[in-house]
Amino acid sequence: ALSIAMGDIEASGATLNRDMPDGALPVMAGQVRLEQVVLNLITNALDAMADSDAKDLRIALHRTPKTAVLSVSDSGTGIADPNAVFEPFYSTKDLGASKGLGMGLALSHGIITRFGGTLTCRNLAHGAEFVVTLPLWEQEAAFA
Repeated sequence: ALSIAMGDIEASGATLNRDMPDGALPVMAGQVRLEQVVLNLITNALDAMADSDAKDLRIALHRTPKTAVLSVSDSGTGIADPNAVFEPFYSTKDLGASKGLGMGLALSHGIITRFGGTLTCRNLAHGAEFVVTLPLWEQEAAFA
């Protein structure tokens, strides 16, 4: 997802800060749908920073004993109502073609939930942070 978004990141003038492990963290998820979710989070972060002077996109991935945790945060204006952000048709963008329909985060939330994970958001001092938590794939458990 990051390689797909790299052109948009560069075009936006955002600074990308990555904190990723050296190796892969296999999770219980479908690759294509997970990539769609991550791409949606990155694109939303870039949109949120469109009018910001400082554009700081931060992506971090770390492991807990049983989960992989991905956070995507931006230095935009934050979200007026973080509790409503996953509801269908909620949008901070102008509605219409190429602006947004307010479905991306609702769909992303549904995808992550079906994978057995969580998708949450919160406002930061400057911007917002979205956190995806997914169960790690354990080969022994998958074939038991």
